[in-house]
Amino acid sequence: MTGEPEVRYAQTSDDISIAYQAVGSGPVTIWMPSLSNIRAQWRVPALRMAYERLSQDLTLVLYDGRGTGSSDRRAGDLGLDAHLRDLEAVIEAVGADRVNLLGYYHAVAAAVAYAATNPQRVDRMLLFGGAARMREAMSPAQTQALLSLVEQDWDLFADAAATAWLGWGSGENAGRVAEAFRTAATPA
Repeated sequence: MTGEPEVRYAQTSDDISIAYQAVGSGPVTIWMPSLSNIRAQWRVPALRMAYERLSQDLTLVLYDGRGTGSSDRRAGDLGLDAHLRDLEAVIEAVGADRVNLLGYYHAVAAAVAYAATNPQRVDRMLLFGGAARMREAMSPAQTQALLSLVEQDWDLFADAAATAWLGWGSGENAGRVAEAFRTAATPA
């Protein structure tokens, strides 16, 4: 694949534009966002390789949640119901009857909630690093320490979060993920 896939927009029921990309063919797999910028993520070698490999056998759908990346930044509501509206809008936009959900970190709660309320639309889920209730995922002392950097030093937070996620030996990948974090949202 050369370049990145076209960015399209889905409209939520509360009138928020959600940026998404779809690549490949086969069963629809939605890679749910954490702190995302789908355009910047294609510049992360490890993520690009994962996206390209997955899209050989699947229709891989990536999206930026409300308030992040190329999606509508005026999204005041960031609660679970809002994230479910984002997911539903993307699923409708790609025209999928059934999907697989890949959720990590804060997207795990939305994946679990969507599957619980729409079991007829979810074939499989792959969940990583989160919890069914967001407050449980965010409560460990290490997570709170990392999050305390958001308001103090946004750049340091992005670097530390990327390195914590990918590991100390991740080199270029961590730097590019940190840049994706920085461009995904503002500290607020």
